[in-house]
Amino acid sequence: MNQLVVYDLTRLIARRNAETPTGIDRVDLRYALELFNAEDKDVAFVRQDGVRLVLLDDTSSREFIKTIANRWNHGQKETSPSIPVDALE
Repeated sequence: MNQLVVYDLTRLIARRNAETPTGIDRVDLRYALELFNAEDKDVAFVRQDGVRLVLLDDTSSREFIKTIANRWNHGQKETSPSIPVDALE
């Protein structure tokens, strides 16, 4: 049985329009990417809504992480990720 990890994407969602990542953004993204690729873990991506955590759609979350990583790592000048962010909000 795989270990379940719950990972909060709230900060990355809030920073999605930043042209370049801060140091904290890079660390947050690195954790998200490591979990994205983890074969020995089941990952549930969430975001904060007030005091609650809301479970995010797995496909949208993974597409969001790939898009942010690609943009920040390759300097693309998109103003927002190419996926519907409202699926995450």
